[in-house]
Amino acid sequence: MIHVLYGTDEYTIQKTLRKIKEGLGDAESLTNNTVYLQGSKLTPDELRAHVQAMPFLALHRLVIVEGLLKKLDASASRSKKKADQPTPAGDFNNVMKNDVCPTTELLFVDPDYALKDRTSDLSKHPLFEGVPNIQFHACNLMGQQELSSWVRQYVMARGGKIAVDAVGTLVQFIGSDLWAMSGNIEKLLSYANGREITKKDVVLMVPELGNDQDIWNLLKSVMNRDINLSMKLYLRLTDNGADPFYILTMLISQLRKVIRCKNWMAEGYNGDRLTKVTGINAWAIRDAVNQASKYSHEELIGLYRRFLETDVDMKTGGMVPDTAVTTLIAEVCVGR
Repeated sequence: MIHVLYGTDEYTIQKTLRKIKEGLGDAESLTNNTVYLQGSKLTPDELRAHVQAMPFLALHRLVIVEGLLKKLDASASRSKKKADQPTPAGDFNNVMKNDVCPTTELLFVDPDYALKDRTSDLSKHPLFEGVPNIQFHACNLMGQQELSSWVRQYVMARGGKIAVDAVGTLVQFIGSDLWAMSGNIEKLLSYANGREITKKDVVLMVPELGNDQDIWNLLKSVMNRDINLSMKLYLRLTDNGADPFYILTMLISQLRKVIRCKNWMAEGYNGDRLTKVTGINAWAIRDAVNQASKYSHEELIGLYRRFLETDVDMKTGGMVPDTAVTTLIAEVCVGR
């Protein structure tokens, strides 16, 4: 089976990816049979070798390709200027049509990839045209009504209750960043401690527009591998009532912005344009640029995966939340 996960909502992309993984059997066996490939460097022959490989002591092998659509679109754009320069989309297409082993699950993950218009059909893209057994998962940011429904469902799934005007205030303050939204809901659930979350709770506990500088400073210190400062900032947050779930989800949200910053810097964006397209607050954009410059794209993605794995461990009961976050901070800071 082939899956294509794309769109502007990274939270939904990761949730969809997690669901696909859960449907493939034992998590430990799947982890040992999962490979991540960077689309920016991938060749058709490399993809063919990975999708033809058999799983080791497992039912499935999972091959995840990140960012290939953007690479191919950029290549196609350049080839229009050079008529004699072929695009590789057709070669990748042939691999998918002819070489994917039945035990291989092939996933293309392209965050921030958007169709040109609503009438566009991704199945007609040269990469996917005519490929059988393929599913497309559009993961785009929600509108206000859909987001309000998502908030209510999230709170109910966590065993909580929330007032209607509290939902509206949350949507107004945070917007469609579901990492920030889920983190703040976790904080509110902890604060309400079983009673209904009210608008007053939201106004008191949620920083407007997610402008939480302590979270940003914690991420910066972790990425600088300053373990002493990182632990000090983490303890300051928890001493002030911040829940580990909230801290981690906000860290994931901010790290995702650094990755977006890295991607847009590669496209030549800077200054005010960079602030606008990344959603990073003006006071933090300089630090984001510095952090994005210190790490390669592959290193940032690797760090991002570590954060997501910790998030899964916490939510599935694999680790005590406080222990999970402090362990993550310590291991990242010492370079493990």
